[in-house]
This record gives sequence, structure tokens and C-alpha cells, in this order.
Amino acid sequence: MRTHRFGPGALAVTTASLLAFLPTPPAGAAASAPALVAQAAQTATITGTAKDGSGTPVAGAVVTASGPQTATATTDPTGDFVLVVKPGIYTIAVTRGGFQPVTLNDVAVTAGSSQPLSVTLSRVDLSSLRTIGRVSTSGRGASTINAGAAVSDYVPAQTFEDIASPQINTALQTQGDVTIEHLGSQQDTAIIVGGLQPYETQVLIDGHPVALGQYGVWLSHLFPSYLVGGIETQSGPGNTTPFANLAVGGTANILTPGFTQRTTAQVTTGLDNYNSQYTNVIATGAADRLQYVVAAGVAGINGPYFHKYGCAVSEDYGSVANSSASAGIVQFCGDESGSEFDKGQLLKLRYNFSPGTSFDVGFLGSYGGYSPQGTAWGNALGPTLIESCMYNSDPMICGNPAYANLTGKTINAIQWYPGTQITNTQQLYTAQFRTSIGNDTLLLRPYVGNIQPESYDGYDEGFYPSFYSPPNADAAAYTAVGGTCPPGTVFSYSQPTNSKGQTYTTPNGQIECFQYPYTFYEQDKLYGNTFSYIHPFGDDTLQFTYDFHGQSTFAYANAIGNVTVPLTGTRFSTLALTGDFHAVRNLTFDAGLYDTTWTLAGSQGVVDVATGAESLVNLQRAETRFDPHVAAIFRPGADDSFRLAWGTSHTFPFAGDVSGLPAYQPFAQSAPTYTAGIYTEKNPQLLPEFSSEFTGGVDHRFKNGAVLSADLEYAVVHDVFQQLEYSEVVSEFQGSATNPSNDVLGIFLPINVAELTAKIATVKYTYAPPVGWGYSVSVTADSSVFSGIPLNAYNLSPAFPVNNVQVCGTGLFTPGLATCIPYLKSFGSLGYTWSDGSVARLAVDYEGKNNPFYQPPFAELFLTLRHPINKSLEFQISVENLLNTNNFSNLPAPNIGEPLVAATSVGQTTYLPDLLPIPPRTVRAQLRLHTGR
Repeated sequence: MRTHRFGPGALAVTTASLLAFLPTPPAGAAASAPALVAQAAQTATITGTAKDGSGTPVAGAVVTASGPQTATATTDPTGDFVLVVKPGIYTIAVTRGGFQPVTLNDVAVTAGSSQPLSVTLSRVDLSSLRTIGRVSTSGRGASTINAGAAVSDYVPAQTFEDIASPQINTALQTQGDVTIEHLGSQQDTAIIVGGLQPYETQVLIDGHPVALGQYGVWLSHLFPSYLVGGIETQSGPGNTTPFANLAVGGTANILTPGFTQRTTAQVTTGLDNYNSQYTNVIATGAADRLQYVVAAGVAGINGPYFHKYGCAVSEDYGSVANSSASAGIVQFCGDESGSEFDKGQLLKLRYNFSPGTSFDVGFLGSYGGYSPQGTAWGNALGPTLIESCMYNSDPMICGNPAYANLTGKTINAIQWYPGTQITNTQQLYTAQFRTSIGNDTLLLRPYVGNIQPESYDGYDEGFYPSFYSPPNADAAAYTAVGGTCPPGTVFSYSQPTNSKGQTYTTPNGQIECFQYPYTFYEQDKLYGNTFSYIHPFGDDTLQFTYDFHGQSTFAYANAIGNVTVPLTGTRFSTLALTGDFHAVRNLTFDAGLYDTTWTLAGSQGVVDVATGAESLVNLQRAETRFDPHVAAIFRPGADDSFRLAWGTSHTFPFAGDVSGLPAYQPFAQSAPTYTAGIYTEKNPQLLPEFSSEFTGGVDHRFKNGAVLSADLEYAVVHDVFQQLEYSEVVSEFQGSATNPSNDVLGIFLPINVAELTAKIATVKYTYAPPVGWGYSVSVTADSSVFSGIPLNAYNLSPAFPVNNVQVCGTGLFTPGLATCIPYLKSFGSLGYTWSDGSVARLAVDYEGKNNPFYQPPFAELFLTLRHPINKSLEFQISVENLLNTNNFSNLPAPNIGEPLVAATSVGQTTYLPDLLPIPPRTVRAQLRLHTGR
């Protein structure tokens, strides 16, 4: 460690200070000044200040130095402390009830010198996964290494500000072991940590679980980035949070902006090249003992289809989109916009009764969607030959006569469904009571919430035509073979009346068949409470936690009577004993013992053997599992960390898999001329998944402050949730005399089959000085492979996932199915920071083969230019996808991607999934007015 050198005047003060701490000579003994100075020269001092994360001094903290001798001091009302010790190498432990203990190894002090320390004590509140308490010494940079046992990443708020995207996905996608799953051809996305599946990733907001729902998936694309104070990710058994055993793949914790002691405020407003606008405001501060955080904002994403005119086309049967064989009839033409909107609200209050006792309350509101959806949910069919009628259909159906002038022409066609209002609503109410009992801490954290993920109101969709009958004389023949618009039921995608019950026939006798309004609704009511008691003893910490959290879920599709999930309650109750123990110098053992009981109160379908009628009876289930997590962290020096961990985890079934009757869900992206949805059978006896995981890693900090880290992860998941396929049949037309049945795209039953093995290797190097050139690079190699899926799971039909190849799926049928995990991905950035705060930074995200965009390997570039106009105002230009990589369309485009995996394995799929684009080049200009930062 570098020592702090004082000037002559300061040395005199230091010597006087030392004299005050030296032993008083016995009465009558001679003690000359030179002798006392000589004695002082054989000692050293450790001085410092302890503050909390908001900068408030922490009084009453106990500071203990262990080494050649043991010395103890207590911080004064200003948070200061002084220790007088013999020269040598010490371990410094700082404890205070209500705060996370802090330990600093290898503090070197020499005779006659003073070593200053700045100690940040993190309040115990379980909102963060990281060990926030840190000690930095003079002469060292701000770079920190991973001193914990988990595989960890942290995306700070500044990263979201640099990209300036209203969504959180772009910044998260740059992390090594994070994949953003795109659910089929929809805009929906989910977070994957650890190379597994989205429902195996636990999503938290300020430490509160939210990733439940009917399929265990939290949708990430509409959560506003301006409400993010940072996002933490952890994977592997080194994660010893109170409910880490429920995170088979890993945990993503979204932190909202934190409390500060001084007043800060900022207003940010911006505009992009598609006329999207965003504005948000954040204010923090304190009034005596009351601290507050207030934030609100609105944002939009228009994209290149904003106020563009185009035509919706229904593909002819046998037609191949994006090929020379692409053909179809025009349904209607109009505005393709499909703009996204979101707004957010945040209020947090904290009252500090004392440094160790506080009470918090908070509200988080997040609202977003597409209104109307326009082309936000759609497929680009590519250049398409427009026909007047589909002559090979039975009966024959025809295009919109208002656009007869397009017949015989080739246009860039789109399949889309206008008029639907799509909204996502999320509200969380939180509270926290924290108090100290001596050096111990007691914590209570209740919360309730209401989430309505992706609600679809398709009323206005029913005013748009699906197709027309043939004209004049042919119309009679059409009617003779049963060619009338199918009746409007939850099973049809066209109907003879619009949403107001009106019918229309054109002057030439053509009957207008309207689209059926597609509606979907889900409501998840969340609740929970965490009781935690933390007891430090010496350098060690023991924590007892009882946590329960759960939800009630209800969902239907297209009509309230078509219930996909009846009202179902699920609850997790976990007793956890966790701690870290310093058995010998520089070696720490972390442990977590978890006993979790999962209960379900729902409904089970039964069949009357005599009549075949189905009915519901109560379903009550309870499963208890025990999971250990153990880890070791070796710190040979302040600049090195070695970690090794092992543990087990469980994923319990979700309401949509086990509760209720078989559910029919119409498929929103089906061609509108036939009924094709999915039936999901329920499996009331579905077993929990079980995983065993190993991780190992190393961090090294160089003398210039750069940090090199490497991590290896190995996980095996047993009894994996998969879908047994009963059938996969798509009819050309529903409701005709020749085909009156209601065929479906698939019938699925959740079962426990297969084994999923994930192996991840990540290397990161970061150099981030406060001024000058800075750079970082990370490379992740990922293997994620299913095995042991029996042939009957496929019903001898193409299917996802497949055996013995890299995991890949479309998420086409059920949110939460496996996504494509890239074999290789990396992220790098290079930037320069000037002393006045100006920044120029270029970053690149590389997504290798098998990526979740279903595209060939590509690189996406980001540019950030920021300049302070004065001390309170800064201007920023951000460019997302600088080179416009792979930007063929703003819409999913099927059948033009290369095969995802080799067709050499049993059960290999032959599907060609939708090719999902990354956002086109988006230039954002913004102003930020701020004070106190």
C-alpha cells in the first residue's frame, strides 16, 4: 500500500496526536520529549472516516485492526476514527448495527506514518445483491474487483444514460452471461442469466421477486430505463441471497435510484431521428432526518414505420414469404406506425430515527404498450405478388376490392393487425423497517404489487377486413359450398359482423368478413415479506432469514369464458441460514442453507368417464426442498481474488402449467383466414426442476487500476419442464363445408423430461481511469445443450428444443420456451474522458452464431458523445446501431435466416424461425439539466 506523506506542519500535528495515544509514564519516571518522539516513531496510525452510501457520517461504528497487535476504536459523531498500532499488515473490520460489516485485508502501515482510510458502510436492506460496503485507500484507483463468491456483473445507471434508449434490453444484452429472449415474432422479451431458460432466471426489483406470472417470465421490454439506478446480475451457487436457491440460472436485480444526503435534481429530455421524444426528472435529497427519491418520465419509440403507409396481406396457401413464390391478397392498407410508449413513476421516502434505525416506504409504477399496435406485432412478407383471389382455397376468398388496382403488382407486403391496444401495467408498494440491536440488525421488508403483463384489447381490430367473398356470380357459388364468414367465436379469426354487429356487402356482391378481435388478459397480484436477523461476530457474519412471497394469477384469451388460468395462488416460504466466515487469514467461506416450501392452491380438471364432460375440482399441492450453497474466496492480496462455489437450486411449477382445464389460446400471428391456436394441457403433478451447479473464478487488479477477471460456470438441470406434443395440424380454412373442424397449431402437455447442461466461460478486462483513455472487453463462450428428450415429446414432428445441439427455440407457443443461446458473444468499448467531463466513447456488441435474433453473426456499434455546456447543463449525442447492421426491416421477417443448428440429431427441427431485426440506426440528441451531482 502507498503511504500518505505529510508536510512538516502536518507532521507536528500528527506527532502530537500520537503522544495523546501513548501510555502515560509511571509517577516519578523520567520521560523526556525526545524519548516520547522516539517511541512514537515505532508506531503507526490508521485514520479514517465511516459514512453510509448517501454520504452521511456513521457514528458508533466499531473499528478493529487485527495483525501484529489488536486495536479497537469507535467512530465519533463525525464518523472519524484513529487507531495507533505497531507497524505491519492488518485486517480492518468495521461493524455497526444496521449496516453491512466491512472487512479490508492487507492494510500495510509503516513506522512513523499515517494510513488514511475512507469506509463506506452499506445499510442492511437486502435491496442489493452486491457487497456494497467498500474501502478505498489513498493512492489506489476507483477500480474494484469481485471479492464475492458469485459470478457477478453490474450495469450502472450511466450505461443506460450513454445509450439513451427508453428500454433496458440494449444495455443488458451487452453483459457476458445475459441473453435477451425474443418471444417468437413478437416484441416481448425476457431476461436470461446463466445460459439456461427465461423462467429459470429470477428477476427482482430492489430485491423483491417479480418474475412469476403464469409461465414464470417477467417481460422486460417496457420497463423504463430512466427508473433504473443500476442492474445487478449474479449466477452460480456463490449467490447466497436469502432466496438464491430459487434462481437456477441466475438473478437479475433492477435497482431504482438510491437515496442521497445532499440535494440533487436532473431533468433529461431528448429526441431521436424518428421523432420519438422522451423526458424524465429525478430528484433526491434530505430534509433533516427525512430522505426522498422522486422520479417520473415519459418516453416513446417510433421506429422507421412511423406514419408510413403500407398494405396488410394474407399469404396465399403454398406461398413462401420473402421468396419469388410470395403471393397473397390485400386485406387493407393504412398507417403502419405501431409506436411504443412508456411512462414511469417512483417515490421513495426514508425516515432515519438514528444511524441504525430507519423506516422506508416506496411506490413504483411502470406503464407501457403500443396504442394502437400497428405493425409492432407483424411479419414482413417481402416482395409479394398481389392476387385478386386465392383460387386454391375452399371456398375461394378474395382481397379488398378497394385496392383492386394493386392486383398483378408486386409490393412490399406486411402481415399485421391494427386497432389492438396493448398495455403493460406494473405497480409495486414496498416498505422496510430496519433497526440495530447492539451490533446486530433486524430487518422487515413487506411488499405488495399488481402486474398486468401484455394485456391485449382487440375491440377495434374487429373493424378491419380479413377477406372478401368472390364478386357477383361467383358469390353465389361461394355461398353454395358453405362460404359464409365463419361465426364469431373465440376460435375464429374472421366473422360476418364488425365489432358493432354491422355487416357489409359491396355493390358487386362481395361479403366483407371482418377480423376477430384478439384479446388477452392476465393479472398477477404479488405479496411478500422478508424477516432477517444479521449477527456479526469478529470478522464473521451470520444471517437468519425467513422469506415468503407469492401471487394470485388469473388469465383468459379472447373471452372471459375462455380461461387459460383460473384464479390460482402460489407461495414460496424459505428459511435461510447464510453467513461468511474467515477461518484463516485471507480465506473466507460463504454458506447458505435453504429450506423452501412451495404451495399451490388452484384447480384441477377431471373428466366424467360416462359423459366425457370436464369439470374443475380444487387442487392443493405442497413441495419442500432443501438446497445448500457453499463457496470459498481466497484473497492472497488486496489486488487478487479467487473463488469457488457449489450448490443446488430448484424451479417450481408455475400456475399456467398445472392449474385449470386445458386452455385454448388463439394465435395472434396466425394468418387471418384460418383458425390456428394452441391447446395447453395442464399437468397437476408436474415436478420441480433440480439443478446442481459449480463455478470458479479469479480477479486481478493491476497497478494502473485495470481489472482482469475470468469465470467458469457449469450447471446441470434435471427434470426439465418440456412440452409433449400431441399434434401439429394447420388447416387451410376453418368453417367451410369441406373442413368444418377447428384444427390447432399444436396440443401440448407440460412434462418433466430431459437434462439441460450449461457451460459458460467469461473473460473481462477493464481499465477505467477518471480522466484519459479507458477501455473494456469481455468475451463469453456458452454451451447450453439438452439431452434425453424422448421421441414421443416431438410426436415425430418438427419441434423445439432438440437433443444434443446448442439450445435454440422460437418461444413461439409458450413464453418461457428455450431461446437461442449464442455460442460466442463479446462486448468492447473504447473511450476518452476529458477533465471537464466531456466523453467520447465507441462500443461494439458482437452476437455470434445461434444468437437470439435468429440472424447470422453480427456486430452492433454504439457511439456516445457528451459535453458539459456549463456546470449544470450537458449535451449528448447517442447513436444505437451506428452502421445499421442487418437492418432489413423494423419487423420480423420469416424464412430468410440460415438454419440455426445442424440437422443431424434425433428430433431436429426443420422450422425456419422469424428473423428478428436489431433496431435500425437510431440517433438521439438530448439535454440534461442537473444540480448537486
